[in-house]
Amino acid sequence: MTNSTAQSAQRRSGGRRNWLLIALGALLILALIVGVSAIAGYFLLSKQAAGDWTWQDPLLALDVTRVRPDIAVLTLLDEPASSLIRQALAAGEPDTAYALLVYDAAVDDTERSGNALLVGKAFEGELATDLAATAYQQVQTLAALSPVMPDFTRTQSTLDAAEGFIRLGMPESAQPLLRQVEALARYSPLLAPIQRQEAATRLRDIYRQLGDDAQARALDQLVREPRGLPTNKFVRGPFLETFTAPAAPTDEVLQAAAARREGVYPFLAAWDDGDPAQIEAARQSLAAALLNENSAREGAMLLGTAEATALPQQAAILREWIDWLTLKYYIASDGFGMTLVPEWQAQRDAIWGKLGEAYGELLQNYRDQAAALPDPDDGLAARVEVLRYQALLGRLGLLPGFDESSMAAALRTAQEDALQVLPLLVTDEPWGSGLVFRITETFE
Repeated sequence: MTNSTAQSAQRRSGGRRNWLLIALGALLILALIVGVSAIAGYFLLSKQAAGDWTWQDPLLALDVTRVRPDIAVLTLLDEPASSLIRQALAAGEPDTAYALLVYDAAVDDTERSGNALLVGKAFEGELATDLAATAYQQVQTLAALSPVMPDFTRTQSTLDAAEGFIRLGMPESAQPLLRQVEALARYSPLLAPIQRQEAATRLRDIYRQLGDDAQARALDQLVREPRGLPTNKFVRGPFLETFTAPAAPTDEVLQAAAARREGVYPFLAAWDDGDPAQIEAARQSLAAALLNENSAREGAMLLGTAEATALPQQAAILREWIDWLTLKYYIASDGFGMTLVPEWQAQRDAIWGKLGEAYGELLQNYRDQAAALPDPDDGLAARVEVLRYQALLGRLGLLPGFDESSMAAALRTAQEDALQVLPLLVTDEPWGSGLVFRITETFE
């Protein structure tokens, strides 16, 4: 090969290498741009989510395809929901635990709050941010609106929920919760000094964690001298506990419920065996027991409503009927992770409508009892308590036809009428594109 030919070949080879290096460099720069854009977009969306968390309907957040039927069906044994929720979480089934949480209409508020915290933490571990936030949202709802939750429990559960939102990267969503804790720590007449101090200390630590030194310093004196500021008002109630008489189910209902519980065990055995034919046969048998119990409960409700004359007895009958309709809707929505009673699935909207009617009658019953209290101030406080209960049901997703704006207006009006007797108030403020309820000392 001549020298000129060799030099020409080297130039072509060098040119190809240069173009290759240029192309690789361009691809590297493009990859860096895409990566930086993705990271920036992630933090932008995270920041947007932090400031814009909006109330989510807890029932609509449930993915029924992720519910384990063999755990959910244990509900039909009448076992406490809290026990079943812990079993589901121990089995690594947070979605099943969530279903058990949101469809339990009978559990008391303090227990429900603890269950929601457990479920929220489980979803955090699964990196299911929206579901974790929806669980913490329920904790906040209970702490703000529950008419019966002790105030120390309110402070602790509110702080737990606030810390949950912060861990999820939503510090702005925690702000209303922090303001609620401060109002309780300063003004609640039901907190002992040691409880006031504990709440203020935890709150101060959270503000320091968030870098809000001014808010943290504002709590120093309350930590040193945990004395509440007097409102010159005492707590009246709770009243709803006295508005509902003990349940008195009929013999027919008791027998039907026992047959339903017995039908669960063959279903579980068939599920463990895994034979589709056996599972279907057991499902049909259990569905028949549920349909029979429904007939018994409908008859008992109609008979009881016709015979009961005292309002607390009528409330007890309605409360039993509501719990049953909630279970029916749970099953009709495939909340057990399967279609257990096809007839109810086809009637899902009608069941939801009947549940709304039953709640409407129960709330009117409570309003009538509040109006009949001999002390007018008790009547005003009880009216507010009924509205708080109504708002709580709506925010938990259990009350058909709930409208948060109308509810907030009605609650504020009732409280304004009772300002002279209420030591603390429930206010509302923007939360994302919706509202959040929180406890305060005065309306701003």
